[in-house]
Amino acid sequence: TITGGSGTGALAYSISSAGTAGCSVGASSGIVTPTTAGTCDIAITRAADTNYNISSTLTPTVTFAQASQSALTTTAQTVTYPAAFSNAATTGGSGTGAVTYALTSAGTAGCSVTSGGVISYANAGTCTITATKAADTNYTSVSSAAQTFTVSKASQSSLINVGASTTAWPATLGLTITGGSGTGALAYSISSAGTAGCSVGASSGIVTPTTAGTCDIAITR
Repeated sequence: TITGGSGTGALAYSISSAGTAGCSVGASSGIVTPTTAGTCDIAITRAADTNYNISSTLTPTVTFAQASQSALTTTAQTVTYPAAFSNAATTGGSGTGAVTYALTSAGTAGCSVTSGGVISYANAGTCTITATKAADTNYTSVSSAAQTFTVSKASQSSLINVGASTTAWPATLGLTITGGSGTGALAYSISSAGTAGCSVGASSGIVTPTTAGTCDIAITR
């Protein structure tokens, strides 16, 4: 918007320097159009009329600042232990800046992530990851909110009693269990005291009858 000068001569606009913004300008409208963020210099002259000579040329510098990017979102993922995550991914953002990833919290899953989005974890649980899309010529950088990545617990393999399940009364009977998965402790309880009126050590698995007969034991890892 130009003020000043004298008389009725029309204003004329031209490029003094296209600068870093690579500008063009409407010769009579004065509308400046950049090709990228940056600066350029515009030459402005008021023409002569009946009473006034042509004005001296004004050459203001016009600045086009970088714009803010659109919102960036890191895509959540859920896997079941021990499956691998896919590489981290995002939606949104603007421009040509590269996307990088960083660990916000290793969490209960003990995650790590490379700048390229390769995710590793130690165990079932959760962790959070943030993405950043870098600035380029036209846009400032933007970061996503922290996104939760979930590692669900896997189902264990079946438990099997590989020891004896029969003994002569009044002897006790120790159960020998294989199978299951992970490091969880075995726990024993009475499913049915049955005709033998059994009791069982909660952690030892030693079954004690009160009489000859049968009973049912529940075993959980």
